Amino acid sequence: MNVHMVIGAGYGDEGKGTITAKIAAKDPMNTIVVLNNGGAQRGHSVFYQNKVYNNKHFGSASCLGSATFFGPMFIMDPMQFTQEYNLNWMKTTPTIFRHKECRWVTPFDIIINQNNAIKQGLHNTCGMGIWKTIQRFSNSRFKWSFDEFMLNDYEHRYEYIDGIANWYQSSFLKEELLPEYAPFFTDLLLRKGLIDHFILDCEFLYKVTRPVNNYEFIKLYQNVIFENGQGLAIGDNGNDDSEKTPSYTGLKTLDKSFVSLLQDCIESFTIHYVSRTYETRHGDDNWFNSVDRKLISSYIKEDENNHYNQWQGEFKYNTLNSMLLTQRILKDLNDLNPIIRNKQITKTILELTHCDEIGPENIVCNVVDEIRCTGSANIED
Repeated sequence: MNVHMVIGAGYGDEGKGTITAKIAAKDPMNTIVVLNNGGAQRGHSVFYQNKVYNNKHFGSASCLGSATFFGPMFIMDPMQFTQEYNLNWMKTTPTIFRHKECRWVTPFDIIINQNNAIKQGLHNTCGMGIWKTIQRFSNSRFKWSFDEFMLNDYEHRYEYIDGIANWYQSSFLKEELLPEYAPFFTDLLLRKGLIDHFILDCEFLYKVTRPVNNYEFIKLYQNVIFENGQGLAIGDNGNDDSEKTPSYTGLKTLDKSFVSLLQDCIESFTIHYVSRTYETRHGDDNWFNSVDRKLISSYIKEDENNHYNQWQGEFKYNTLNSMLLTQRILKDLNDLNPIIRNKQITKTILELTHCDEIGPENIVCNVVDEIRCTGSANIED
């Protein structure tokens, strides 16, 4: 078994989807992509056969026919999943596994997330309710697993989701809920319609995914790609930092149980640190000195998949600091699982993307084994 970790070495939007698809393209039907942190707030774009595929709730090799696995730390979003699945852009009907420990988002987590972001005037979220879901699952009343929820009848499912709505509503005075969001709590007919639709989305996700308790099934695949979300520069190890993501973003996302169970099957372990040849980031950050992209290079094209949005603000550009990039990678390598380290099967690669916009000539990173360059060409299978 060949294991790959695809890790963003910057602030996100580095090209993790492209690298994941390039790895899988060598043998897509014998490859499974593991989403092992964050949730559907990711937006990993892949250019394949002259089309753009934006992967939020699927592995970035889905367009090639590779399987996807929602790992135990991934946060499922039944609404986004159903929407993305029904786009019907996959090469084949996708094989999708989900770990029974996955947490899952409700529409009310999203509503409160967006309400708070607007009230606070911050651009530090994707508006997908990830952090609110993490916080809610710390409450013993609302931490049912997805399977526990689905094994109940309609009345008990409705009561559970309605209870989450009431819990959020009781936490906010009426004047704290903005006019565009308050009706989802106060208008009972609107609320019922939202919950009913959400339950249908849950039923669909439950129907087309395969539940698993461990990683034993992964032995069916020769290639395993752990596709991380976000990037090393914004990981804050689960804290509520307004300028960072509340999840691990590097090697710490590798599940120890995966290594313990399958260590005898792992033949190679390759870490792919992904970075553009310049830096970008979404969201508020007092330390990111944004400059006009054309001042960095006249060849940098406007990013059609990343631009201003209500939740993340402007898409910002800066030159790449090789020293800080190297420091982030070196720090992350300290978290390499001891079992993997002792097997001496590890290779580290710095995957530089957008090399057709800025060349890699001045980028030095002496803590990796190899530096590879990628432009913006289609993925070839």
